[in-house]
Amino acid sequence: MTTSLSPLDLAERPARPACPNTEQLLVWAVRRWYLHGNISREIEVGFLSLCGIAEIETALVAFNDLMATLARHGRRRMILGGPRGGFSHDERSILTLLAVHQHEDETYAAAILSWLVPAGVAERLSAYATLLAGTLTRSGHILPVPPLH
Repeated sequence: MTTSLSPLDLAERPARPACPNTEQLLVWAVRRWYLHGNISREIEVGFLSLCGIAEIETALVAFNDLMATLARHGRRRMILGGPRGGFSHDERSILTLLAVHQHEDETYAAAILSWLVPAGVAERLSAYATLLAGTLTRSGHILPVPPLH
């Protein structure tokens, strides 16, 4: 996938603007993706601020593939939180999936994957999560791993 940001667009922006809250930006991107069913210009700009120029393409491809896989193969319809209601359980599950992949916790990752998708799709979703988690890590954004219940 090629981002629709032109070199001129990228040159006009700082390489890595400050991102106040990684989790909020990721959940916002999840909600926008479900609204449009693809990567919108707003998501591109959000990921540019999160990952910078060096990681933007990899992050967008991984995020789009992760979301498309969840939309097509998820065990249930994704429930999204509202603007003031905090994160939904499904949004928290996506954040946790990324966090456990950053921390290489295979047992926890397997539990989250089994909640989100059938076994035949879990390996593919895990690969996309690993790729996105890596871009976040390389960009300096480490997500917290909540306790396994």
